[in-house]
Amino acid sequence: MRKLILLATLLPGSFAIAQTSNPPKPSAPPALAVAKQAVVPPVDPAHAATPAQVREYLSLLHFDTMLSRLLTQFLDAMKSAAPPYLPDSFWDDMKTTLAKVDFISGVIPIYQKHISSDDMTAVLAFYRSPAGQHLLENQQAMSAESQAHFQEIGAQLGEEVAARHQDEILAAQKKYEDRIAAQHSINPN
Repeated sequence: MRKLILLATLLPGSFAIAQTSNPPKPSAPPALAVAKQAVVPPVDPAHAATPAQVREYLSLLHFDTMLSRLLTQFLDAMKSAAPPYLPDSFWDDMKTTLAKVDFISGVIPIYQKHISSDDMTAVLAFYRSPAGQHLLENQQAMSAESQAHFQEIGAQLGEEVAARHQDEILAAQKKYEDRIAAQHSINPN
């Protein structure tokens, strides 16, 4: 049950993760990761983006589709980390409960804190333009190709680093296997 609670607390931070099927494991909880970012002064509330502007922006970005995908990934991750005895009714209830949450209303104040009405007007003008529409149409493909590129680089670098530490890794592996074998000889169960 602790795993479920932990996963539920990570939900808000999961929106910051790129649309991936295997998101990277954060080195710190999302709240701490945000706190480590450069501090930018908030926008004067009198000049903040309006709720209508934020809603239009999120609509242009197809936030609802992205959110649906992220929630599906979230539920899949929760289910794979949860105890196997949780009944299907639990997962059905979790899906239904999440579907009722108005996430957009929850993020509007966040956008208003960081984006002025004038800036949002310019952003919306861009996304309504042919160039903005072209970017939106290609964003998912570019993200997927970038992710594949980063995974390829990561795999290559992982192999290079492992090769440099091969002797150390083999020694650690032998030590680990010897310790396991000793535990099994003491307690064969």
